[in-house]
Amino acid sequence: MPNREVLARIGLLAILVLLAGLLVAELLRDPAAGLSGISDLQYQLDVRKYKFSLLGSGAAVVAFVVGSLQYQKAQRWKRAEFLAAEMKGFFADPDISNVLTMIDWAPRRVNLYHIADTELRHYPKITRRIQIEALEPHTKRQSGGSSVDLGDSEDTGDSGTQEGVRGPRYSPEEVRIRDSYDKFLDFLERVDAYAESKLIGKEDLDPYLRYWINDIASYSEDSDDGAWTCALLNYIEFYDFTNVQQLFARYGYNIETHGPIYERQLLAIKDNVLAQKLRDSRKPQEHRPRKMRLWRYRRREPIQPTKE
Repeated sequence: MPNREVLARIGLLAILVLLAGLLVAELLRDPAAGLSGISDLQYQLDVRKYKFSLLGSGAAVVAFVVGSLQYQKAQRWKRAEFLAAEMKGFFADPDISNVLTMIDWAPRRVNLYHIADTELRHYPKITRRIQIEALEPHTKRQSGGSSVDLGDSEDTGDSGTQEGVRGPRYSPEEVRIRDSYDKFLDFLERVDAYAESKLIGKEDLDPYLRYWINDIASYSEDSDDGAWTCALLNYIEFYDFTNVQQLFARYGYNIETHGPIYERQLLAIKDNVLAQKLRDSRKPQEHRPRKMRLWRYRRREPIQPTKE
């Protein structure tokens, strides 16, 4: 389907052709037809003035159309430069680079703490199961007495939970994974806001994000990959990354946790206990935000590519 710029260009050219036709018709018409009592000289002068005025009007229309096309071209360049700068910062961010590494495949050695050492053996080994645990909603974690710790609280001599405060406890690795995914999802939220405001189009995003969107939403027969997909979709919905859901919908993917992609992927998980845990971690349907401009982009569910 043609984009907005192509349609605008076609419209301007159609207006130009229409005005050119009207100009030719006016030039062929006798402006003094039906008039009497004027001299031949005056008649010739009136005809020339009339034709020059029409030519001037036609030149103004042509200049307007050409200027409009040049303006659109300049705007495209500005949008392309803006998006390129945004994406350069996106891919250069070490946290987001770690997320892309974790999305692509696992297990991987990931430099979660951004240490200067370049030897992979010194980086923590991140598996799908570690990511699944890290992406678990905080309401599902037990407070106090846990073997996991944020690692940044002062030693108060107790179990690590401040009096009167209930909250989840995550290991330092899990905290870094959550922070990195938050940064990744925040960027996707911003990108969809750009698309919603017509600043950029889906076709502008394709070279940068299509691969990663397909990788996240595609079906996998691998049990751990399927569980990771469900855990990430839970995380996106639980923490109200609704613009991320909307961005995926632009690519034909309904990633809601009560949607067909999630349900199908859940069936591929061989660990029934884990599958039930993920199912229980979903945000109840009545608690989900109903802003859902998502439905504007919903269409028949496409055949999902399969992860290798």
